[in-house]
Amino acid sequence: MKRVCIVGAGAWGTAIANLAARKASVRMWVHSPDTLRALRDARENVLYLPGVPLEGGIELTDDVMDAWSWSDAVILAVPTQKLRSVFRRVAPDLRRWQVPVLNLSKGLELETHLRVSQLLCEDLGITDYAHYAALSGPNFAPEIARGMPAATVVASREPGTRRRFQELLSGSSLRVYTSTDLVGVELGGALKNVYALAAGVSDGLGFGDSSKASLIVRSLHELSKVTTTFGADRLTVNGLAGAGDLIATSFSKLSRNRMAGEAIGGGASAQDLQGRQRTVIEGLPTLEALAKMAELSSIDLPIVRELHEIVSGSITPLAGLERLMSREMKSEFL
Repeated sequence: MKRVCIVGAGAWGTAIANLAARKASVRMWVHSPDTLRALRDARENVLYLPGVPLEGGIELTDDVMDAWSWSDAVILAVPTQKLRSVFRRVAPDLRRWQVPVLNLSKGLELETHLRVSQLLCEDLGITDYAHYAALSGPNFAPEIARGMPAATVVASREPGTRRRFQELLSGSSLRVYTSTDLVGVELGGALKNVYALAAGVSDGLGFGDSSKASLIVRSLHELSKVTTTFGADRLTVNGLAGAGDLIATSFSKLSRNRMAGEAIGGGASAQDLQGRQRTVIEGLPTLEALAKMAELSSIDLPIVRELHEIVSGSITPLAGLERLMSREMKSEFL
């Protein structure tokens, strides 16, 4: 991978661009003209990743077709809910360039409930599964960009694809593992945002660490039920893309999803919160998609059910808690 295209210039896309630029030539596609001008002028992503200079070799462009066709690998850093609209404009041409694609976004498409691999490989036909990989783990862009040590996992059905992205992004501060479990890594990364919202609600209600730890462990139990229903390996839930990402996102002050849950626990409206955010709170649309998936697949997810009612405004956070605590008593692992 000598030439890498980064699609998207948010915090995570910028951090990954800097990592990739240490081993390859990088072109980063920037959607917003204002952001493009600011990046070119300051050589720093002042809006999304302030205080972190762009690596000198990174080129900036507003022409996604040019960047994609130039590259021999593509890294997608576009929010899940915006992927379809981005690629709808350029999909017929992009099908000509079947290069390896690594997706960084974590979520399920709201309307279709599709994972990103299904959206790109089956629905849009941008690439095929042999060329597709997904990255997930307990990784916050400001920390990774500043060289704080962390680990992550790249999953693909194709050994060569996951190995090439592993080699591109591995370094002294980021240890990249590989996985064959694409379903588990994608679902783990997507669904942890939902349960981080719930952890935030606990914070907003003023509860302590005992409450939060109990909620996180039961969230892992629900996450395991969902992922294994759709064919994932149960071990993935206990790894970086499952437990690791959930723990980080549920506790960190850098987590948009946890902070949104905390505000909801304090009485804020989910709709108002997303309207005030410059960046997407992925857990909110993914919660909608997951609640529908659980209903259609008859998966019992009490935390998701109550959280969905809370976020929709149908019940108060305290009422949702009371319903969870008053459920029929049972064995822990049933």
